[in-house]
Amino acid sequence: MRSDRASGRLAERVARRKSEILAGITLHEPQSVPATVRVCPIEERSVHEIATLEVAGSSAVACYFAKATVPGYAGSQDLAAESRILADLGPRMAALNRKTRCPAVIAFFPEEKLLIEEFVRGQTLKALLFDFPPPHADLGRLLSLSGEWLANFHRSTQRGYANPLDWLWGEIHSRQLTDAFRRCSIPELYPVVVQLLRHFRQQYPNLYRPLCQVHGEFTPLHIMVQNEDLYVIDFGSSHRGFPCEDLARFSTFYEGLLPWRGAIALLRFPVARQINVFLESYAAHAGFLANLEDDVVNRFARLCAMAHQQLCWEREPRSYREKGPLKIRQIWTRRRFASLARRELTHLQQLADDDQGSTGLVSQFPVAIGADTPLSE
Repeated sequence: MRSDRASGRLAERVARRKSEILAGITLHEPQSVPATVRVCPIEERSVHEIATLEVAGSSAVACYFAKATVPGYAGSQDLAAESRILADLGPRMAALNRKTRCPAVIAFFPEEKLLIEEFVRGQTLKALLFDFPPPHADLGRLLSLSGEWLANFHRSTQRGYANPLDWLWGEIHSRQLTDAFRRCSIPELYPVVVQLLRHFRQQYPNLYRPLCQVHGEFTPLHIMVQNEDLYVIDFGSSHRGFPCEDLARFSTFYEGLLPWRGAIALLRFPVARQINVFLESYAAHAGFLANLEDDVVNRFARLCAMAHQQLCWEREPRSYREKGPLKIRQIWTRRRFASLARRELTHLQQLADDDQGSTGLVSQFPVAIGADTPLSE
């Protein structure tokens, strides 16, 4: 929820830059003659202060989207990086396919940490896939367009090569991943992850894959559908990295879905088919054929991505009403992380055994891979 205080801060920033915002709108839409700006706070959870700007002209009212960094914010979201990516890559992505786009930047004010961009009306892809009422939309086409957009994004920004196993070595030693294994009652499996990744780094010391710009939070929650056009939003976490980061974030998003959303998917578009349609479209447009080494990288990347998703729910409730639903979420995502960890480690162990015919590292530990997870409180 947005507090009155946060809403007031955003309104103050907009007021200070009103003339420049109006100039940017006029530049973006030469036919418009804007006159007044009204800030309308959005009642939605966000790490930013967010609002719509209602800009009244001589004969109509147009809406734009505003987001501003909260004072004292120390997270990874960077509005300056988001502004640069939208301004540079947005037009290039639209040129490749007018149906796959990004919001246009109207104005960015570094001193105010204030970004004004095109307002995308419509629903998130997540809502279309898992909410009621059923949408009048071709979900398969939207998932295919999502894969196409991501492949084009990665190809358009590809520059340089590096070993993704070296990147993963740093990720698995991060506090985020080690804490995930502890919270989810499987700390005894963490040494297995380390040993398996050490094995594969020794096995593939010269594995190099392209570096590119990654979205950082590429999930159905950050894909908007307006009419028949698909818009990708929220680039604040974008950075240089490997394509597997975005692919893992998208696929593990489904691991954390609550059971009733999975039931809706069975009636509408089963989860396994959703992921396959997306991945097949990505592969077709990326022009890259994955092999055994990429399978190894993708499985470790999924572990890291799921740990990030699980951590998002490990926070204090903001209100008494949120306490129960948040606790259910925490328990569910802990169980899902443990299940995914066992599943991925089983496959990785099989691949390691095929490499050298060794005794399974996983079998050295008492918790059976694939078993349900005891929940810790």
